Amino acid sequence: MITFKDFMPRAAKTGDIEQFDALLERVNGWVHEHGVRVINVETVVLPNIQRTGDTQIFLEADDHM
Repeated sequence: MITFKDFMPRAAKTGDIEQFDALLERVNGWVHEHGVRVINVETVVLPNIQRTGDTQIFLEADDHM
């Protein structure tokens, strides 16, 4: 089966976004928990993700997948 899973940085209550090392730890936990065999990983850098409003838009879109 071919599939994918997106992991977006989470917005903190302080207005900051999740640091990459924390995001990577969360991804590794998900992979371990679900017993997934990872074949390929891609990192996408989003230019305006520093603002919480931008992050919220992406998080809401990801939640519906």
